[in-house]
Amino acid sequence: MNELIEVRSAEDYAGMSTEAISPPTSDDLNWHAPDAHWALVGDAHQLRARCSLWWSNTSALDSQRLGLIGHYAAADHAAASLLLEHACAELRSRGCNLAVGPMDGNTWRRYRVIVEGGQQPPFFLEPDHPLDWRRHFEEQQFTTLAHYRSALDEDLSFQSPAVVPVEQRMERLGVRVRCFDPENPEAELERIFGIACQSFASSFLYTPIERAEFVRMYQPLIGRLRPELVLIATHEDEPVGFAFGLPDWLQAQRGETVNTLIIKSIGIVPKPTYKGLGHLMWARLYAAASALGYSRAIHALMHEDYRTNAVVGDRVKTIRRYALYARRLQ
Repeated sequence: MNELIEVRSAEDYAGMSTEAISPPTSDDLNWHAPDAHWALVGDAHQLRARCSLWWSNTSALDSQRLGLIGHYAAADHAAASLLLEHACAELRSRGCNLAVGPMDGNTWRRYRVIVEGGQQPPFFLEPDHPLDWRRHFEEQQFTTLAHYRSALDEDLSFQSPAVVPVEQRMERLGVRVRCFDPENPEAELERIFGIACQSFASSFLYTPIERAEFVRMYQPLIGRLRPELVLIATHEDEPVGFAFGLPDWLQAQRGETVNTLIIKSIGIVPKPTYKGLGHLMWARLYAAASALGYSRAIHALMHEDYRTNAVVGDRVKTIRRYALYARRLQ
């Protein structure tokens, strides 16, 4: 016997058996502020599936009203079918005409599902879930809305010839690239946030968030950072670019030598003055990682569009593919 329960707070999970899947954290439910959260409970009060829904303050897409499905987990296909069908009905009743998922409220947070696993093990901060989740969505008439990939570069010595004239031009302008200041981590995160808001404002399904949430999201990573792998570019004392890299700490958990740089994101203030600065930041990041003894880099979770392909080129090897799904509701 299955029962759908609307969960009002994390405490509602206290009486459930969570051996099959775990509940979301109370922080996620509180800070991500979903409009609703649902749990599918089976026999012996066992949690079989759960998800959050957002229908207010979502991003726009071709004038369609989006409803988001996030905080998603399901133990099996039957549970997924019941939960996703209910989620779509709920979003339809709220006036949404396109359901999008999995996405935890916006693209600043966790989103996407793995659609092609590859041979490489998971890397630090990568979504990690059963490959069956792809079929959960596809079997409920969801189709791919956007494609993403992670790619491996095993040659950190590579330097594009296009970087040299960019470096010379930035030097003439007075643009300087420095490392993250570990003595003032919150101030540095706020600088990165300011750049990211400008750099990503035109990105697919972008929605703004508050500065406090951004800082709060990244604070747990401060102790995991190598300052040399987080770069900030400044021009006339104003931050205009960043490159956020960090070690693949999952290698250490597996007992391996940590030799992989994860490039999480690169953001540049979108002004013609700074054209090419992203390439320069990438080159500087490679040089810093190489100096620290790293031999590989993973370009993580990139949107597969022409801009991404122009930056990373054909040299890198795709190691994992992901998708964001959508289903028409009206």
